[in-house]
Amino acid sequence: MEDKRNHEILERLNQYIADYNDRHNGEGGQAYVGKQIGYSPSVITQYIKGIYATPHKVESKLKAWFDTCDAAQTQYVMPEYLPTSMSESIYQSIRNAHLTNSIIIEQGDSGIGKTKTALKYAADYPQSTIMFSINPCNHTHRGVLRELCRSFGISPKGVGQDMYNDIAGRLIGRKIRRCV
Repeated sequence: MEDKRNHEILERLNQYIADYNDRHNGEGGQAYVGKQIGYSPSVITQYIKGIYATPHKVESKLKAWFDTCDAAQTQYVMPEYLPTSMSESIYQSIRNAHLTNSIIIEQGDSGIGKTKTALKYAADYPQSTIMFSINPCNHTHRGVLRELCRSFGISPKGVGQDMYNDIAGRLIGRKIRRCV
Protein backbone atom coordinates (compact mmCIF):
# COMPACT_ATOMS: atom_id res chain seq x y z
CA MET A 1 0.00 0.00 0.00
CA GLU A 2 1.39 3.38 -1.04
CA ASP A 3 1.79 6.07 1.63
CA LYS A 4 -0.26 9.04 0.42
CA ARG A 5 0.47 11.31 3.37
CA ASN A 6 2.25 14.63 2.97
CA HIS A 7 5.43 13.92 4.93
CA GLU A 8 6.14 17.61 5.52
CA ILE A 9 2.79 18.02 7.27
CA LEU A 10 3.24 14.71 9.10
CA GLU A 11 6.67 15.78 10.37
CA ARG A 12 5.36 19.12 11.53
CA LEU A 13 2.42 17.42 13.26
CA ASN A 14 4.71 14.99 15.08
CA GLN A 15 6.97 17.85 16.18
CA TYR A 16 4.01 19.91 17.37
CA ILE A 17 2.58 17.02 19.37
CA ALA A 18 5.99 16.29 20.93
CA ASP A 19 6.44 19.96 21.90
CA TYR A 20 2.90 20.13 23.28
CA ASN A 21 3.43 16.97 25.32
CA ASP A 22 6.72 18.32 26.71
CA ARG A 23 4.83 21.36 28.02
CA HIS A 24 1.87 19.34 29.37
CA ASN A 25 3.23 16.41 31.40
CA GLY A 26 3.88 14.18 28.40
CA GLU A 27 0.36 13.85 27.02
CA GLY A 28 -2.62 15.47 25.37
CA GLY A 29 -1.04 16.66 22.13
CA GLN A 30 -3.09 14.50 19.79
CA ALA A 31 -6.32 15.38 21.57
CA TYR A 32 -5.45 19.09 21.43
CA VAL A 33 -4.62 19.02 17.71
CA GLY A 34 -7.73 16.98 16.97
CA LYS A 35 -9.89 19.50 18.81
CA GLN A 36 -8.28 22.41 16.94
CA ILE A 37 -9.03 20.95 13.52
CA GLY A 38 -12.36 19.27 14.31
CA TYR A 39 -11.31 15.63 14.48
CA SER A 40 -11.17 13.12 17.30
CA PRO A 41 -7.83 12.05 18.79
CA SER A 42 -8.32 8.61 17.21
CA VAL A 43 -8.37 10.17 13.73
CA ILE A 44 -5.08 11.91 14.49
CA THR A 45 -3.63 8.60 15.72
CA GLN A 46 -4.80 6.80 12.58
CA TYR A 47 -3.37 9.56 10.38
CA ILE A 48 0.01 9.38 12.12
CA LYS A 49 0.08 5.56 11.77
CA GLY A 50 -0.78 5.88 8.09
CA ILE A 51 -4.03 3.91 8.33
CA TYR A 52 -6.57 6.71 7.97
CA ALA A 53 -8.56 6.16 4.77
CA THR A 54 -8.58 9.78 3.56
CA PRO A 55 -5.39 11.46 4.79
CA HIS A 56 -5.81 14.40 2.40
CA LYS A 57 -8.87 15.57 4.38
CA VAL A 58 -6.91 15.66 7.64
CA GLU A 59 -3.96 17.30 5.89
CA SER A 60 -6.04 20.11 4.44
CA LYS A 61 -7.30 20.97 7.93
CA LEU A 62 -3.81 20.60 9.43
CA LYS A 63 -2.31 22.83 6.75
CA ALA A 64 -4.93 25.54 7.33
CA TRP A 65 -4.39 25.32 11.10
CA PHE A 66 -0.58 25.46 10.80
CA ASP A 67 -0.90 28.43 8.41
CA THR A 68 -3.02 30.23 11.02
CA CYS A 69 -0.48 29.39 13.74
CA ASP A 70 2.34 30.75 11.57
CA ALA A 71 0.42 33.94 10.83
CA ALA A 72 -0.26 34.47 14.53
CA GLN A 73 3.49 34.26 15.25
CA THR A 74 4.25 37.06 12.81
CA GLN A 75 1.15 39.15 13.44
CA TYR A 76 1.71 42.87 13.82
CA VAL A 77 1.35 43.98 17.42
CA MET A 78 -0.18 47.38 18.02
CA PRO A 79 2.07 49.69 20.04
CA GLU A 80 0.97 50.60 23.55
CA TYR A 81 0.33 54.19 22.49
CA LEU A 82 0.14 55.50 18.97
CA PRO A 83 0.17 59.28 18.57
CA THR A 84 -2.62 60.14 16.14
CA SER A 85 -4.60 63.33 15.79
CA MET A 86 -7.37 61.75 17.88
CA SER A 87 -5.10 60.40 20.63
CA GLU A 88 -3.16 63.66 20.80
CA SER A 89 -6.43 65.56 21.16
CA ILE A 90 -7.54 63.22 23.95
CA TYR A 91 -4.14 63.57 25.64
CA GLN A 92 -4.41 67.36 25.52
CA SER A 93 -7.96 67.24 26.94
CA ILE A 94 -6.75 65.11 29.83
CA ARG A 95 -3.81 67.47 30.39
CA ASN A 96 -6.07 70.53 30.39
CA ALA A 97 -8.44 68.91 32.88
CA HIS A 98 -5.49 67.94 35.06
CA LEU A 99 -4.07 71.45 35.07
CA THR A 100 -7.42 73.09 35.76
CA ASN A 101 -8.58 70.53 38.34
CA SER A 102 -11.52 69.59 36.15
CA ILE A 103 -13.20 66.36 35.25
CA ILE A 104 -13.68 65.33 31.65
CA ILE A 105 -15.42 62.45 29.96
CA GLU A 106 -13.93 61.18 26.73
CA GLN A 107 -16.23 59.13 24.58
CA GLY A 108 -15.92 57.76 21.10
CA ASP A 109 -15.83 54.68 18.95
CA SER A 110 -13.98 51.58 20.07
CA GLY A 111 -10.34 51.48 19.07
CA ILE A 112 -9.68 55.20 18.63
CA GLY A 113 -7.21 55.23 21.50
CA LYS A 114 -9.09 56.54 24.53
CA THR A 115 -7.83 53.95 27.01
CA LYS A 116 -4.29 53.76 25.61
CA THR A 117 -4.04 57.55 25.73
CA ALA A 118 -5.26 57.68 29.33
CA LEU A 119 -2.74 54.97 30.28
CA LYS A 120 0.03 56.94 28.54
CA TYR A 121 -0.95 60.08 30.43
CA ALA A 122 -0.99 58.21 33.75
CA ALA A 123 2.48 56.84 32.96
CA ASP A 124 3.75 60.32 32.06
CA TYR A 125 2.39 61.87 35.30
CA PRO A 126 2.30 59.01 37.84
CA GLN A 127 2.66 61.18 40.95
CA SER A 128 -0.39 63.31 40.29
CA THR A 129 -2.66 61.04 38.28
CA ILE A 130 -5.28 58.57 39.43
CA MET A 131 -6.27 56.06 36.79
CA PHE A 132 -9.14 53.60 36.92
CA SER A 133 -11.49 52.08 34.38
CA ILE A 134 -15.23 51.79 34.40
CA ASN A 135 -16.76 48.65 32.99
CA PRO A 136 -20.34 47.39 32.83
CA CYS A 137 -20.01 45.86 36.31
CA ASN A 138 -19.23 49.17 38.04
CA HIS A 139 -20.90 51.83 35.92
CA THR A 140 -23.23 53.19 38.61
CA HIS A 141 -22.28 56.15 40.82
CA ARG A 142 -21.66 53.73 43.69
CA GLY A 143 -19.47 51.55 41.46
CA VAL A 144 -17.42 54.58 40.40
CA LEU A 145 -17.02 55.66 44.04
CA ARG A 146 -15.86 52.14 44.97
CA GLU A 147 -13.24 52.19 42.20
CA LEU A 148 -12.03 55.63 43.31
CA CYS A 149 -11.79 54.38 46.91
CA ARG A 150 -9.71 51.39 45.80
CA SER A 151 -7.47 53.70 43.76
CA PHE A 152 -6.75 55.68 46.93
CA GLY A 153 -6.39 52.64 49.15
CA ILE A 154 -9.59 53.49 51.00
CA SER A 155 -11.94 50.73 52.11
CA PRO A 156 -15.10 51.17 50.00
CA LYS A 157 -17.56 51.10 52.89
CA GLY A 158 -20.68 52.94 53.89
CA VAL A 159 -23.12 54.84 51.77
CA GLY A 160 -22.16 56.84 48.73
CA GLN A 161 -21.78 60.07 50.70
CA ASP A 162 -19.33 58.42 53.11
CA MET A 163 -17.18 57.19 50.24
CA TYR A 164 -17.38 60.60 48.58
CA ASN A 165 -16.21 62.31 51.78
CA ASP A 166 -13.30 59.87 52.18
CA ILE A 167 -12.23 60.50 48.58
CA ALA A 168 -12.56 64.28 48.94
CA GLY A 169 -10.39 64.12 52.06
CA ARG A 170 -7.65 62.42 50.07
CA LEU A 171 -7.85 64.97 47.26
CA ILE A 172 -7.34 68.00 49.51
CA GLY A 173 -3.94 69.47 48.79
CA ARG A 174 -3.39 67.47 45.59
CA LYS A 175 -4.10 70.43 43.35
CA ILE A 176 -1.61 71.15 40.61
CA ARG A 177 -0.35 74.64 41.27
CA ARG A 178 1.17 76.99 38.78
CA CYS A 179 4.91 77.32 39.31
CA VAL A 180 6.08 80.90 38.81
